[in-house]
Amino acid sequence: MVGLRLFSRPRGLAVGAVLLLAFEVAGPVTEAQTTEAQGPGAAAAGGQNAGGQLPAEAQARLAQLQAALQSALAARDARTAGRVLNQIGDFWLRVGNAQNALEAYNHAVAAASVAQDAEQGVAALNGVGNAARSAGQIQEAGQAYERAVEVATAQGVVGGKADALNGLALLYASQKQPQQALDYANQALAIRQSMGDKAGQATILGEIATGYGAAGDKQKALEYAQQAHDLFQAVGDHRDEAIALMGIGDIYGSMRDRKAMDYYSQALAIARQGNFPRIEASALNKIGMGESAMGENQKALESYNEALPIFQRMNMTDAAGLTLNNMALAWSNLGEEQKALGYYNQALPAVRYPLITRS
Repeated sequence: MVGLRLFSRPRGLAVGAVLLLAFEVAGPVTEAQTTEAQGPGAAAAGGQNAGGQLPAEAQARLAQLQAALQSALAARDARTAGRVLNQIGDFWLRVGNAQNALEAYNHAVAAASVAQDAEQGVAALNGVGNAARSAGQIQEAGQAYERAVEVATAQGVVGGKADALNGLALLYASQKQPQQALDYANQALAIRQSMGDKAGQATILGEIATGYGAAGDKQKALEYAQQAHDLFQAVGDHRDEAIALMGIGDIYGSMRDRKAMDYYSQALAIARQGNFPRIEASALNKIGMGESAMGENQKALESYNEALPIFQRMNMTDAAGLTLNNMALAWSNLGEEQKALGYYNQALPAVRYPLITRS
C-alpha cells in the first residue's frame, strides 16, 4: 500500500512545517508552538472574512474549532488535528476567505501525512484544490485535485476520488472547456452511483447540466438539471432543490423562454420557507431581470428592492452591486435617467466586473 508520505504538496503551496514539527520533534508542545501551528485559526483572531466582520454565530463556531485544534496539538494527536484543520478550511471557504482556507487545508495535508490518515489527507488535498480554484489559482488547483485522485486511487478512498474528479470538472468548466468538464463529471457520477449516494449524484448531475448548457446543448442541460432536482427533492435537501430550480430557470432563461420565471418563483418559495437568504435574494434578482426583460420595469424594481438589503446584510458586495446596476437599468428603461445615474454611481464601487449599461 502506498503510504501517505507520498502526499507531496502541490508546487507553490505552503506546507504546515510547524505542524509537522509539533508531532515529530520530541518534547512537549508549547503554547507558542500551538498558536503558530494553528495558523489558519490564529489568523481568525480578528474575526474578519473577505467581506468584513464575521457574524457572532460564525465567530463562536470559529472559536470552537480553534479550541479543538489547540487541544489536538497539545495532545500530539495528528489525526484529530487534521480533521479539525479540514473543518477550519471548510469554514473559511464558506465565508469567502479563500486564502485562510488554503492555509488551513495545507496544514491539514501535513497533519494527515503524519497520522497516515488517507481519508483526511484526500479531503485536505481536495480542500486545497477548492480554495485555490476559488482564489483563481488554476494551476495549483489542478495539481491538488490530480494529486487527490492519485492518492485516493492508491488508498481506496472512493468518495474522495469522486470529489477530486468533480473538482477537476468544475475547474475545466471555469476555464470554458465544457467537454473536459463533462468527461470528469461523468467519471465522478459513475462513482457516486456505485456508492448509492443520491445527494452526491444530484450535485454532479447539476454540474453536468451546466456543462451541456455551456456546450450549447440546452435540451440535454434541461434533462440533467431536472434529474438533479428530482434527486434533491427525493432526499429532502430543500436548499439544493431550490438551487436546482434556479439552474433550470437559467437554462430556460438562456433560451428566452418565460418558463424561467416559473422556476425562479418556485425556488423563491422554497428559499423563504427554508430560510435560505442567499437563494432568496438571488431568485428575487433573477425574477427582477426577467420582469425587466418583459418590460415590467416597475415590478422589477420591487423585486430588486427586496433582494438588495438581503445581499447587503450578508456582505455579498458583488451581488449587491449587480442588483444596483439592474435597478439603474430599470430606471433608465422607465426614462428616469437621473435616478439611473444615481444607482450606477452606487454600483460602481461595489463590483469587480464591468457593469452593464444600455449603450
